[in-house]
Amino acid sequence: HEVNSPVSNYVRVSTTNGLHWGPAIPLTTSGLNGFVTQIATNGCNGGYSCFGTPNANVFLIWPQVVNVGGTHYWHMFISSSSNFGSSWTNNDVSNPTGTSGPNNDIATSSITANGATAYAVWQYQATSTSNYQVMFVHS
Repeated sequence: HEVNSPVSNYVRVSTTNGLHWGPAIPLTTSGLNGFVTQIATNGCNGGYSCFGTPNANVFLIWPQVVNVGGTHYWHMFISSSSNFGSSWTNNDVSNPTGTSGPNNDIATSSITANGATAYAVWQYQATSTSNYQVMFVHS
């Protein structure tokens, strides 16, 4: 389905294994945004639960419409947190021209984590008549 109206993405964090949740933290606040398509965490040395020291890094990826020289393009954004999701930094990881995926919010991307490093791939098209390519980035 196509995204034709503003969509905002929020994160809520639990420090009690899901028993209680903190307030909604906005990741996106304006414009046309696709929904967060992937969430990556390293858990504790690669696992999702552990008895050791947990890894505080969390990564999200989503498409967002940006205006480049008067033309709207879908770009891929990665949000990262190094404090268990308490605060976030957003980064546009797309090429400045072209579009990252079609005009919709389908999952045309993926992200995974290894410690404080994220690895992401997404679909990219330089022009409306060119072939799609797979783009890769890591932090």
